[in-house]
Amino acid sequence: MNELRKRPARTNQPYSPSPRAIREECEHIQTTWSERERRKRAGRPPGATWTPPRVDMSAVSEAICEDHGNSLPPHGASANDWDR
Repeated sequence: MNELRKRPARTNQPYSPSPRAIREECEHIQTTWSERERRKRAGRPPGATWTPPRVDMSAVSEAICEDHGNSLPPHGASANDWDR
């Protein structure tokens, strides 16, 4: 952890910390965050929960019927067979 806080020595090669060193430094920084800061950085408003998007299947059915003249594929046929 301390290696990230040290000023890199002047060399021709850019400083490139390992994934482990980056993770450890991130964890150290996050230990200083309050619960409020954690919620703020989560990117969601307070009290919000994620829900999957809803799809109106009737609109999908209507679009399919419009494309295929209100006919459905024969029983047992795949969509690929129907398009041929």
